Amino acid sequence: MQAKPLKYVSLGHMMREVARANPDRPALMVPSPKGKEFETINYSEFWSRIRNYAAFLLNCGVKKGDKVVILSENCGEWIIAHYACQTLGAISVPIYPTLPADQAQYIARDAGAMLALCGSDDHMAKLTPIEGLRCELLRVSPADTLDEAQWNSGIENFDPNDLSMFIYTSGTTGQPKGAMLTHAGYLTVVAEAAVELEFDNTCVFFDFLPLSHVFEQIASTLCFSCGGCLGINKNLASMANDLVAIRPTAMGAVPRFLESFMDRIVDGMKKQPPLKQKLFKLYISQGVTKARGGFAPLHGILDKIVGVKIRERLGGRLDKVISGGAALPKHVAEFYLALGINILQGYGLTETTGGNIVNRPRRNKYWTVGEPLGIEMKLAEDGEILMRGLPIMKGYYNQPEETGTERTWLRSLWRTA
Repeated sequence: MQAKPLKYVSLGHMMREVARANPDRPALMVPSPKGKEFETINYSEFWSRIRNYAAFLLNCGVKKGDKVVILSENCGEWIIAHYACQTLGAISVPIYPTLPADQAQYIARDAGAMLALCGSDDHMAKLTPIEGLRCELLRVSPADTLDEAQWNSGIENFDPNDLSMFIYTSGTTGQPKGAMLTHAGYLTVVAEAAVELEFDNTCVFFDFLPLSHVFEQIASTLCFSCGGCLGINKNLASMANDLVAIRPTAMGAVPRFLESFMDRIVDGMKKQPPLKQKLFKLYISQGVTKARGGFAPLHGILDKIVGVKIRERLGGRLDKVISGGAALPKHVAEFYLALGINILQGYGLTETTGGNIVNRPRRNKYWTVGEPLGIEMKLAEDGEILMRGLPIMKGYYNQPEETGTERTWLRSLWRTA
């Protein structure tokens, strides 16, 4: 499968053009420091904040090719700092905020980072022992002095194959390895996904998975590439309230989260009066029958009685959920399909810039991981899936013996049988 020609030369270029095309549309919903639940930032203001953060980074000495660590929980500044890096040609190096100090230091040293942006004093304390690494709080008061013409010229002066991010693997098979991901990799995946998954600028994406993971990175990039809005969850404890406040149309999730939410609904219904329990069971049964292509004449009317109220707990507008990270149990997928929520199972790797195989809303074989997305695939003789294309990493940083190129077939370590 051949990917379409790229519309942009970099992620910074993409964001600039999207902001220019959608200045008044909402770009971010972030927890408000002013007492309100959420603050909405439109694309014009979003781009202005990215510009000012780029000025701050330049004052810190950041230049093209430099590595900048981001060690923080999800927040608006995380996104702004990341895209500021992308406008300058700096390489973002996210680090999980829950990692212990020794592992965080290993990643920062291995990447050769010159600057670390930290979400709190505790995060900063993990990295300050590294000699030569400048540490700053992520929530700074960015500079506003910037040569606008030079900055904009630089945004366009990219080779799409330039490096965008180093995302480090978990280290379960040894020390973490930094997958070198390119602008072209991200742009290829999101360009294909926007069309195939039917995303547009009405999308409101619920962000709660870590931005330090490739799954949420590709999801947030997809949202922005369409001119959609990214709503950032405050924390796991407030998720139920945040879903209602943000009212997302789409989200990414891992199967365990989906199963847990399903279990809470089912357990809650067991405490309801017998009639409500019977209606719920009939509704789900009819919905599952419909999902399997069967005749379900009562599903429509039951949806108005039962389904609407359940979906309100997810904000009332959730249309699709992209599931990845592990196999999605069939009965869990069918539960959400019964609720009228399209659950799209997919598969991808850090090394392949995230979701390279995913189901389509109009031909959803939810018991599978779907179809290729902007990447070539074939089977090896032993049944292992091989992938190649622009989304494939340039290799592991500082590990040339394991480095491949976009023309190399990458072994997915996942077999068909």
